Amino acid sequence: MRPTALLPAPLLPRRGRDTAACLAPVIAVHGEVDFATVDQLCRHLEDQAAHHRQVTVDLSRATFYDQAAIDALTRTVAGARRAGCRISYTPPHLAPHEPGARRSL
Repeated sequence: MRPTALLPAPLLPRRGRDTAACLAPVIAVHGEVDFATVDQLCRHLEDQAAHHRQVTVDLSRATFYDQAAIDALTRTVAGARRAGCRISYTPPHLAPHEPGARRSL
């Protein structure tokens, strides 16, 4: 997996801000998400969830997930939701020639 990319968004404190005026950050995932790379993604998600009420995880360019990645993301997303952050996803585009991604999801 190439490094996870964050699209520009303001980092404002969660309390007292006008959410309509703020863009939610997007964490764009490229390539494989597995036990070796999921920690980087989870750290980005935790950091953004600490500063925003909504975060989008764009999985449209992800090509593979293993069970370790799915478990870690599930725990991270649950923690973000308990803290009051809404997590949304852009689903992966799974082509027939990408059996690893289709099998894992």
